[in-house]
Amino acid sequence: MNLMFEQVCHKTFGLGVIISQSDKVVTVHFDDPVEEKRFLYPSAFTQYLRLCNDQCQSQLEAEIAEHQAQQEAAAQQQAILERQETLRRQRLAEEQARSAQHTVGKKRLAAKGQHKAKQK
Repeated sequence: MNLMFEQVCHKTFGLGVIISQSDKVVTVHFDDPVEEKRFLYPSAFTQYLRLCNDQCQSQLEAEIAEHQAQQEAAAQQQAILERQETLRRQRLAEEQARSAQHTVGKKRLAAKGQHKAKQK
């Protein structure tokens, strides 16, 4: 959402105007005292900033909710992938342990066979 030159209200700094916007940061010019502040976008609008235009604020809130839902879905997908990878590694370790036990068992049988052959 393009927020350039939208008026905002901040709890501490009062009224300001957005003078710069990127995907991750908005810069707001405040008049009293005269200064510019940078805020993380869009998270600043959930805690610190509010658009003075109620219609724009409602649209922004909808976009923020959608963004948060997408982040949650991505985090859930990542958790699923990590769990699958953990299970895959556990199965691999179990297979390697079984294979090692099987190899040890074969060597013992072979050693017993050689021992019996020597006794004869």
